[in-house]
Amino acid sequence: MAMNRKMTMAEKEVRDYAQRQMVRAEQQENIVFTEEQKEQVLEYAAMTGDDYDIRKMVRDLADAVRSSDEEKVDEILWDAREKIDGFPDRSVGMAELKGYGYTADDIFPLRQEMALELHRVGEKVYCLQSDGSHGDYVSREMILEHEGLYGIEKEAWQRMQEQEDEIDFEEAGLYQPPMTDLDRDEALKMFDSGETVFLVTTYQRPIAVRERMEIERGPEHYQMEREDVERIRTLEKRMKEYPQIKSLKEAKLLLGTENRYGIYQIIDGSPGREYEFMDLNFIERHGYQVKKEDYELIYSDKLLYGDTLDSLYEKFNIAHPEDYTGHSLSVSDIVVLNENGNVKSYFVDSISFRELPDFLQLEPELNQEEVAYRIGDQYFAIQVATEGYDYSFYDKEYKLMDGGILDDLDISMREAIQDILEDEGLEQLERIPVDYDELMEKVEEVEAEIFQEARSQRKRVPVISEHTEAEAGLNGMSRSEIEETVWAIAQSEIIENDLDARIQAVRVYGSRTRDGLYNEESDVDVVIAYEGTAREDDLFSVLNEAGYKVGNMRVDMNPIRPDKTGTLEDFLEKSERYLDEKTEQMKISGEYKPLAKVEELEEANYNMIDNILNNMPPKKEPYLEYYAAECDEYHSLGNIYKSINLDEILAKYREIIDDPTLSYYGNGMGIIYRDPNDTFYDEAEVSLISRKTIRGDNLDDVAFLAALPMVHEALEKIVEAFPDFRYYPPKELDVHYYPEKMNADELAAAMDQLAEDFDSYDYHDNFSPEEDMVETVALELRCGYAHRYIPFLKDIIDEECEESPRAEELLEKLKAYQPEIPETAVPVVRINFCEDKEMDISGYQKLGSFDVITAKMDEELASLANPKTGMPEKTVQMYFTIYYPDRDRMQELKGKINIGEGNGGIVSQLKNQNEMKLHDESWLNYQKGKGEESFQAYMADLTDMQEHVLPYLQSFCSLEEKAPERVEGAVQLSVDGEMKLAERVVSDKGTLKQGSLVESKKTMEKKEKKSIHERLKINKEIIAKQQGKDEQERGVGKDLRTV
Repeated sequence: MAMNRKMTMAEKEVRDYAQRQMVRAEQQENIVFTEEQKEQVLEYAAMTGDDYDIRKMVRDLADAVRSSDEEKVDEILWDAREKIDGFPDRSVGMAELKGYGYTADDIFPLRQEMALELHRVGEKVYCLQSDGSHGDYVSREMILEHEGLYGIEKEAWQRMQEQEDEIDFEEAGLYQPPMTDLDRDEALKMFDSGETVFLVTTYQRPIAVRERMEIERGPEHYQMEREDVERIRTLEKRMKEYPQIKSLKEAKLLLGTENRYGIYQIIDGSPGREYEFMDLNFIERHGYQVKKEDYELIYSDKLLYGDTLDSLYEKFNIAHPEDYTGHSLSVSDIVVLNENGNVKSYFVDSISFRELPDFLQLEPELNQEEVAYRIGDQYFAIQVATEGYDYSFYDKEYKLMDGGILDDLDISMREAIQDILEDEGLEQLERIPVDYDELMEKVEEVEAEIFQEARSQRKRVPVISEHTEAEAGLNGMSRSEIEETVWAIAQSEIIENDLDARIQAVRVYGSRTRDGLYNEESDVDVVIAYEGTAREDDLFSVLNEAGYKVGNMRVDMNPIRPDKTGTLEDFLEKSERYLDEKTEQMKISGEYKPLAKVEELEEANYNMIDNILNNMPPKKEPYLEYYAAECDEYHSLGNIYKSINLDEILAKYREIIDDPTLSYYGNGMGIIYRDPNDTFYDEAEVSLISRKTIRGDNLDDVAFLAALPMVHEALEKIVEAFPDFRYYPPKELDVHYYPEKMNADELAAAMDQLAEDFDSYDYHDNFSPEEDMVETVALELRCGYAHRYIPFLKDIIDEECEESPRAEELLEKLKAYQPEIPETAVPVVRINFCEDKEMDISGYQKLGSFDVITAKMDEELASLANPKTGMPEKTVQMYFTIYYPDRDRMQELKGKINIGEGNGGIVSQLKNQNEMKLHDESWLNYQKGKGEESFQAYMADLTDMQEHVLPYLQSFCSLEEKAPERVEGAVQLSVDGEMKLAERVVSDKGTLKQGSLVESKKTMEKKEKKSIHERLKINKEIIAKQQGKDEQERGVGKDLRTV
């Protein structure tokens, strides 16, 4: 503990107390404490500030000293030291904290230096007040301004100490997405747009920011997943094309690919206040226009499955989200839905919603054949061509800088422009439209001037030599051919990079101009004499960066300026002297082997049939080179090892992954295709291992490599060398995990098992053991809701984890799945929510049995009605979903009833509700407001429900009530009377074998699937036979009329 500061009164008191305790112990036990022991007791007293702890330590230490138990003494002192070291700032303890006036036991005290350090690493620091309060956590500036003690919550400090025990994600093989650093302003912007921002801490696991103030008062830097940052930055770029989009949150809603909704409300003080809370009829009568500039986006969130305009209206009138700041959703508000990229706007009218196609007015697609812009200090022109989009970039003086053809006519002009500008890094700059024809006229004028200048230069200066004869050292090309090609390359690079350099002459020189001094791998040396202010080294870098080749020979361009290096003549003379000296040296050593003259070789070996020079060296066969990189994404950030020996690289990669200090680089291993005869594919590189995952599927994007046997041999050897690595094979090596054909139960069991394997903790946190997820999923598949599970599978695929290949295969099977139901399937009901806990039963219940229980409970509660008011003293609200078979699939019927009002069971109440909707005038008027076509479809659904669906369900309930033994898959009753479906047998692999909703294929093939109308007829006949023809009035018909 630092003793070079003034001791506070509180510290002095507690140290004096400890001193007295030690003196008393020495007198009573007749012992003597050493100075080291005394000092540690005093330090312990100051840090803990607790009288009881001090007395206990002194007493235990005295006992150990008296009994000469050195081991016990060391243990007591060690425990005390460990407790002292457990404080974040050992210059201040609890004694001083209590003397300061802060008496709560939830804070560790800090001084300013440690407070600033903990704040820097993302922890929440508090400025403590002498009245015992600390307020909210503070910013760095507030720490510097505060005069007094600071604090960190004990739980937060304990969490920091425990971080060493956390799982090492890399060693455990868990995926942790790469992060991108953000400053405070960008972090606030991302947080306000609804993105997840993480603190930069010393923890291995990222900690998400929970509230805006954590950023406002937090450290300077934060982090986000790199993929999310790139997605948002792409949105920001696109926003520049849409000036009406005012925030990132709005861009996510209108331009993003995620399903979202947004609520717009009229801005205070805007012209829209004239028609606020008025319907469209009022607006049209008074000549107003609903304009987006009069509205602002108040709220936006993900559009979940089941969200509709009606449900959103209910949500934002009854149960606002906590972060919602607008008024309840009302007439004149706008609701925008983005569903699968389809963005639509709806006006909240007095009785319904009205679509407003022109509200957003997102800029229409460009449909011109030719477009030109001024972008920064350059010009961009694009036109539709036969093979795609022909585009060019010009500098401010209208000189051509770059260009090309985007060969994709399937995309729009706007998409083409966006793709090209993104590739050039210009998408963020302002685009000022210019006249395309006027731009082309100026370009043509400048090109004519350049051409005339080049011609005049050629007349004045011999730009290229007059060596026009073919040379063996130049692979049969002449010097003048190479010089002319290099002149054109250099001229274009000078223009593109806006360099002040005017080429005077180009000459081939060096080893390839002398027999016996070059080999097959030798470069062609070319000197370029020029005038201008461009530095020689700058021009050298520009000319050689791309690695140009001429005649399958790499070109080494050496620019010289007469005022720096000297004249071209002097340079060539020195080069010739050097070559002469080298020739003599090789003759002396016996290495010089000159070739015959090219003319003689051509005369002897030129084959007029195959049209090749036979004296040329034989072509090398393609081969593979292998690499192991400490950093696979950016090789320059670490060491990279290359070899044509795969075993060497495998051994080197084992060394890399075994070194824990290199793991954060993102290790990788791959192949490099080498073919000196193929300038296009030569040096093509493909990564095959990323960290501890073998990505054979990377070959799917490189078809020519995927077809090579030597590549597959290498891949097989890599898989064999690392059997513990996750392996994603190429397409042609795909592994199948499931049968070719799967029914609903098999698909459900497979997805259930996949969910548990993917994230066991999350699976068991979200699903109770009593809930049968397999049956739930199978039912939804049979109802035609396979699409609900596609995002779940895509999420697993995107994680690129061990379960991803299984998810990919299941996704394809899910897309191909056609709903089917077993003939034995019967209506069942699932309780989604019930206010009465005894009725809130998990799983699926037989509709008939549960309908009887519901009706009985309704009767009992209704009988307890208040005799004065006639109102029931208690009602129970229940939400449920009924699943019933109808020809080729299970159908789903969601409902809500109130038990206790005397309206009967589930089916009876559904029928009452349906009759109300058929005859209630106000409800019908509301539906008519949605349009005639919508109203007719709505009435048809209600009529079918009243005449067919509900009678079928009622007939089933009556049939089960009268003859439960005749209903297949009947509900079983346990000893305590609890209802449950028949037991299901599950195989070892989790696939359903038999259950209440499953039957054998043989049975399914024998029986023809029946519609709900046919089932209704059959049930009525069965009931009639059971009751006798004379008693049919007591059956289904009578029951339906009286409910």
